[in-house]
Amino acid sequence: MPSFIILALIQIAIPVKMILDNEKIHAQGKEYRLKAKLEYPDATLSGKYIRLSYEQDKFPVEHDSIWQNGETVFVVFKTDSSGYAVIDSLFKSKPEFTPNFVEAKIKFTQKEDICRVYLEYPFEKFFLEESRLSNEAMKNLRTRTESAQSVQSIIRIHSGKAAIKDILIDGGSILNL
Repeated sequence: MPSFIILALIQIAIPVKMILDNEKIHAQGKEYRLKAKLEYPDATLSGKYIRLSYEQDKFPVEHDSIWQNGETVFVVFKTDSSGYAVIDSLFKSKPEFTPNFVEAKIKFTQKEDICRVYLEYPFEKFFLEESRLSNEAMKNLRTRTESAQSVQSIIRIHSGKAAIKDILIDGGSILNL
């Protein structure tokens, strides 16, 4: 009986911690806007979500040989003159000078005229509330975004973690569908 209670408490504690961590990111994190593109995978088993790809998913580096595919790196963003996030720097270890960094993985490196590292962020999926979004609404959303002039992902970053706050399609929030 005591082991059942311990197991039940663990099963409750893990999701509660995840929710609290996410709330901490939203409360304390620095907000950034990233230019994005939306993709709609047909994955009925994993729920309704949008996959995001970002313009800021690559960064020039001096030597591609020190960066390994699949390696965890730390990305520091800055805001450019138009208000969008751009990669400021890339580190192999956690930067101590700022809490505004995010953990990412190296997808691959490419060496053409300059060496580039391509990144995979932990905020590339945005799950939609299924109770609010019928299949018809999902089709309308897909049609709307295919003709969109501007898609932005608003994210909050704090101490290596990130959370999507909203997605704006031509200035309108996806949360208001």
